[in-house]
Amino acid sequence: MTVQWLIKLDTLIDGVRRRDTIKIPVLKKIARLVYYPIDLILGLPKMWSIKYKMNHSHGSGLEPVKLAVVSIAKNESEYIAEWVAYHKAVGVERIFLFDNDSTDGMKNCIQQFINDGFVVYQQIHGACQQFNAYCQGLWKYGRECKYMAFIDCDELLTPIKHGDNIVTILDDLFAKYPKAGGVLVNWCMFGSSHYEKKPEGLLIDNFVYRAKIGKEGTNVTKSIVRPQYTLMWNHPHFPVYCLGNYGIDMTGKRNNGFWNEIDDYHLLKVNHYFTKSKEQWIKRRSQGKADLGADDKRTMAEFIAHDNNDVLDESAKTYSNQVKEILNK
Repeated sequence: MTVQWLIKLDTLIDGVRRRDTIKIPVLKKIARLVYYPIDLILGLPKMWSIKYKMNHSHGSGLEPVKLAVVSIAKNESEYIAEWVAYHKAVGVERIFLFDNDSTDGMKNCIQQFINDGFVVYQQIHGACQQFNAYCQGLWKYGRECKYMAFIDCDELLTPIKHGDNIVTILDDLFAKYPKAGGVLVNWCMFGSSHYEKKPEGLLIDNFVYRAKIGKEGTNVTKSIVRPQYTLMWNHPHFPVYCLGNYGIDMTGKRNNGFWNEIDDYHLLKVNHYFTKSKEQWIKRRSQGKADLGADDKRTMAEFIAHDNNDVLDESAKTYSNQVKEILNK
């Protein structure tokens, strides 16, 4: 059986576990027993390969990529150059970008980043390819990277304190919790900032109002992993770690899922520009979701639920001048 078919089978089984409508614990336990052997079949050989190549590269003089981002994107030309430049400004060293059949000239927007090697670009075809892209990113490039963040193109890794080094934050956390395979970083949910139509200028300059903690989405996380302790992905927010390893949040609290209730943001957050303006939401909603395809479309009810503009938050805007300088080059 090919890797592609195993991923499809695993995704179907995982759907039983990850659907919010299924609350019966015994069904979730049964699903875990069924899908875990598949995760092992898929992930263990690749994980061993990553560990072997990492262990045998120390004497080669090659420095690993300290922090990389893996993402799948479709028709993100609107802000993709800013998204890339922003992550370069906050210390990301490499972006592995999977283009899922874009038709809006997205690649042209970041061609210079591709030319200089900051963005490693490749195409991935078909619907519901997010897990496939994440697994390919982990298995193909994990041996080159110390840390890998798996985020979307409407999400920005953002230090709580401007100028804090993300790699140093991660180094300190993993030094305290050496069995942790990755960290969970909570969403910081940005609303429309009361824009009906798309404003001119940078995303980070315009959208500066977010939901207060406790509102829709703020208990959801994305993951930054250590590749050598990560088996695979069958969920967009939380990976399958090797037995004995687990996820922690930014305070060191152990968490084996992607839900994480917090009272405040610590050290690092993921600024999630989920709605943008109402005009942009209406335009984007027809595309569907990266993990579930075009048949699962966003609704206006979701826009209303997530359009929370409670707190002025300019944490990303503080990098505006650096982003502009990178783009101007």
